[in-house]
Parts: sequence; C-alpha cells; structure tokens
Amino acid sequence: MFKSVDEFICNYLDLPLPPSIDPKHALLGNFSPVDELPPTPCTVVEGSLPSCLDGVYLRNGPNPQFIPRGPYHLFDGDGMLHMIKISRGEAMFCSRYVKTYKYMVEHDLGHPIFPSVFSSYNGLVASMAPVGLTAARVLTGQFNPVINGIGTANTSVAVISGKIYALAESDLPYQIEVTSDGDIMTIGCHDFHSSKPFMRMTAHPKVDQDTGETLAFRFNLVPPFLTFFRIGSDGRKREDVPIFSMKSAALIHDVAVTKNYVIFNDGQMMISPLEILRGRSPVKS
Repeated sequence: MFKSVDEFICNYLDLPLPPSIDPKHALLGNFSPVDELPPTPCTVVEGSLPSCLDGVYLRNGPNPQFIPRGPYHLFDGDGMLHMIKISRGEAMFCSRYVKTYKYMVEHDLGHPIFPSVFSSYNGLVASMAPVGLTAARVLTGQFNPVINGIGTANTSVAVISGKIYALAESDLPYQIEVTSDGDIMTIGCHDFHSSKPFMRMTAHPKVDQDTGETLAFRFNLVPPFLTFFRIGSDGRKREDVPIFSMKSAALIHDVAVTKNYVIFNDGQMMISPLEILRGRSPVKS
C-alpha cells in the first residue's frame, strides 16, 4: 500500500522534476550507479609495484542501490567503498556497499523507502505527502529512524582510535574492516561507548597526532546548534561541549584544528525544515 501511495505522489503530485533532481538526468554518465565487485586481481600493464608497498587506498561516495522514483539529490545515494589493496607487488580491487540500516531495510524490501533530505518537491501538497507517508511507515514499524538512524555513510572514510569508519553527517559512523583476502566488511554502527545517546557526527573528524584523540562535532536543529566533543585514543567518547554562540542551524561540514584551537566556520548553508512547506529543500543558502 505504501509503495502504491509513493508511486502516486511521484507520478501525479510531483511532476515535472527539474533536471538537477530528476534521477533520469542526475544518474547518467559518470554518475550512473555501479554494482558491487568482489575482490578482483588487477593486472599491472606497465612496470611493477614495489614489493615494499603494503596497504590499502579507500574512497567513499554515494551510489544508490535502487533508482529512486521521485526527486534525487547527488548526496542521497547509499555509501559505496572502492578499494585498491596492494601487497607483495600485487594489487586487488574491491567495491562494496556500506551495509547501513537504510541499505539493509531497502535491500530486503527491494525498493527505496527512505526520504530524500536534500531534494525539494513541487508545491505544498507534493512536499507534505512524502512527510505523511514517512510518518506512516515509521508508525507501522516499517523502519525506525530514531533508534537506527537514516544515514548513508557515503561521505568519507576516517581512522578513529585505530579502526576504519565510513561516515556521513546524518548518522553515526559505520565501522568497516578490510579482510585478509581483500574484501570489505561492514561491522556496524558505532557510538564510541557514549554514556549519553547521540545520533550523528561530522563526516570529517580530525586526529590529534600528539594525543591520539579524535576531535569531532555535530550540528543540531535546536539549540545548542553546534556541539564539540572528543573521542579518546581508547575509542571512548568524552563529554559534549555545547557551543551557544551559534544563533541558527547551519550545515557545518568541516572544521579546522590548530595546536591550541578548534575553528568552526559559520557558513551560509542553513537548515530550515519549514522550507518543506514551500516546496523547497530544507537546506538553503
């Protein structure tokens, strides 16, 4: 029933879509989704790989497992990790989805159900209908974003306290592991043994090379709009430090760190959920 309602919204209430958020245009060419690839040996066409070179190169990016029926923003896709593992003069390539809660729910259903955070809709009715549909899905237990999050883990990869994580601002990091045979395995979502629950953090934490601490933050829709915290070298989150000088919710993407200071840029990307009522994206500049 929910799928039929979703199709009705996309096919009758929300047309036409601007090319920038129309998946028929936004997911073409270099932005076309690709399939997972198990560990695959790479042929060295010219020259050779130094035998002393031993490690992996990991990159992350959005790659939707299903083509959405409605509006799609380039930031909405499921996280996919691409990796080259080099060891003993040989290279292995592998691509795997980060098995987030969102990915697993939609994979089991066989179609997308999570709403787009960045996309906008055409008018009030088209904007409110997906909100009501999402609420109905949550109330009937189709998915639970409060407990499990809605993140895609599609923005970056970071090493925190000696472990590898895939991150996105909309959720907690997902720990991943590189296996001995060159595969990528998702371990699960991680809150760093926090004594108080929190639902998300930056995708670009910084590591203090002297102490081994990870410096991180998260932005919020309600005061305090910005919260700073540390993750110790033992992998445990320290107490929050609320920053009350922020006067509104801003999409703060990164942070600068010096020996004595953490510097936040109060940018122009604002978050206003009320923009949905005007048929616009909640993220505005």
